[in-house]
Amino acid sequence: MSQEFRALGITTALAPQIDLATEPRWLRTDGTMGEDTQLTIDMTKTYVDAAQSTFVDGQDIGWGNESIVTMVKHFPGDGVGEGGRESHMESGKYAVYPGNNFREHLKPFSQGAFDLNGKTKKAASVMTSYSVAIGADGKPLFGQNVATSYDKGKLSLLRDQLGYDGVVSTDWSVTKVGNEPDNTLKLGMAWGEADKTVDERHYIILQNGTDMFGGNNDKKPVLGTYELWQADYKAGKNSISADERFKQSGKRISKLLFETGLFENPYLVLSESEVIVASPDKVKAGYNAQLNSIVMLKNRNGTISAADNKTDYQDKTVYIPSSIRHQFKTVFEDAYTTNDPTMDIDMAKTFFKNVLTDTPVVNDKGEVIGFKVPDLTHVDLIIIGMNSPDSGGNFNHAGQRDDGSFYPLSLQYRPYIANSDSVRKQSISGNLNPDGTQENRSYFNQAANIGNEYDLIAFEQAYQKAYDIYKTTGKVIPIIVALKAKNPVIVAEFESQADAILTGFSVSDKAYFDIIVGNYEPNGLLPLQYPLNMNTVEAQLEDVGRDLEPYVDEGWQ
Repeated sequence: MSQEFRALGITTALAPQIDLATEPRWLRTDGTMGEDTQLTIDMTKTYVDAAQSTFVDGQDIGWGNESIVTMVKHFPGDGVGEGGRESHMESGKYAVYPGNNFREHLKPFSQGAFDLNGKTKKAASVMTSYSVAIGADGKPLFGQNVATSYDKGKLSLLRDQLGYDGVVSTDWSVTKVGNEPDNTLKLGMAWGEADKTVDERHYIILQNGTDMFGGNNDKKPVLGTYELWQADYKAGKNSISADERFKQSGKRISKLLFETGLFENPYLVLSESEVIVASPDKVKAGYNAQLNSIVMLKNRNGTISAADNKTDYQDKTVYIPSSIRHQFKTVFEDAYTTNDPTMDIDMAKTFFKNVLTDTPVVNDKGEVIGFKVPDLTHVDLIIIGMNSPDSGGNFNHAGQRDDGSFYPLSLQYRPYIANSDSVRKQSISGNLNPDGTQENRSYFNQAANIGNEYDLIAFEQAYQKAYDIYKTTGKVIPIIVALKAKNPVIVAEFESQADAILTGFSVSDKAYFDIIVGNYEPNGLLPLQYPLNMNTVEAQLEDVGRDLEPYVDEGWQ
């Protein structure tokens, strides 16, 4: 990966994301390495050490022309948004620690990214989180009700206690406020410091030991920070001058350019880059990584088996259902709806003789409202792709309505109302109201909003058709689910009716097909618990891993 980055002229990766995904509903779970601390530590060390190294004749020589800077994120660990809400938006700006487990989330940084034995020693840069850290008692962990970049306690922990001397960067738009006139996207995460000027926000961040302002291409507030710093230096409030402070960050940032060799040679040779990027060996390695990551959750009676034990799949007829999926409005685009086959039909045709899918049913407005399932009498196999239940993403205020009220994020496809005894009636976090009381962000007795419930409907329709054929003719049509996961999924809604279930994380349909036809044996393991139901999801603590009651499939009950 680092070789390809360098051949494209990219010298820094905003990766890896080493947050512990201890809150299963968290909207950025798919970017993590899971909820297990030691697994995340091990994978962080491997990623950072290899990416920042250059190998000559198989030997690691440390920094070189194939090295990239890693920017591990999001310090001090950001997988603990209350109710799974995400701190890109005001709805999820609070990270909560009801299990008093803050220190566990530091370990991927302190024992992983900052504790390497190789020549590169530690991650060269780190990105801080957006979130405001709130303890089990509802109070800020470090005394300040502010985002990480503004939190003196968090940054002192990084710089002073952990002794980190690399580059520290904010996440993007942390110095902005959504309702400011010049903010066209209305995207801003200056949590707790919205009343400050833009220059003052930059100044506070620089005072806390940060070096770079992510996504900021405007030099004016940076120069403004210089003036504020120098004025306080002359007044005796700062121990060093603005010039000295700016040189501290300049030295750290410049070091990244020297270590990657850009001072000696900043140029690329196009013909050499064309050989390196997407070379056959790298494509093969990437595809093998996809295959190795897929997890076989279920395989009733050997539905999926080695290719040499089965009839050639190129003689088979396969049915792939379609689904309606509603994409939520974001700060970048309006809401829209897709109605497509759940797997890549063209790719499927390279594996199977015949591939059938549904015919859309439209209303008088031309909108797709459902699908007509074809005649499945001669179908040999049903393959359905199911995405994780979709509650939204980072940029669409998921978990909060336009009127400011909150609703639950859900890991099930069917409608969910958060009315069990495990649901908090009083949130841990919340803004301070004008009268000094705390806002209640509870979603008790509120309904979830799932954009792809039709994935389950499509599965149920396919199952019913297959069952009707079995009752009439005795023919069994196996049903295989390719579960395309972003979060843990409550598989209880369909598991018993599926013959085989594969789950993967951002892998291609081709990888699923290769495993389904028996060309490759799946060997991935789940990095996350898949819960029994939403009650156990509500009962678990956002900052504690492996505290769900997991689902046990029919074969092991």
